[in-house]
Amino acid sequence: MLEEFNIKKEFLYAFREPRNFFHHADKDPDKMVKFFSDTAWLTPLLASELFEKINNTQYWPRRVLMMWFYINNPVYMPKEMKPQIDALPYKGVKDDFSIFIELLDHKGN
Repeated sequence: MLEEFNIKKEFLYAFREPRNFFHHADKDPDKMVKFFSDTAWLTPLLASELFEKINNTQYWPRRVLMMWFYINNPVYMPKEMKPQIDALPYKGVKDDFSIFIELLDHKGN
């Protein structure tokens, strides 16, 4: 997924930074850890992707999360998903989770 979005290097740096911060905290007690909001959105996507791989199953909430993500970030949307996303009666507003909640309740039926 990181390669697909072309942000592997940035995400890995942001992901490792807190670990490094705590590992070396005794050497610089006044240092602050930076929150990388530019890549934070990837954490639930990666976690749900790993969940599916570990359990060898498709997980409906992950599919919903991916639909919501693509609606709000069409630059990352695979071409084959565009017709499905365009068919939804929702055109995406950041931080509006109403379609996400509605689709979760649908449970893939």
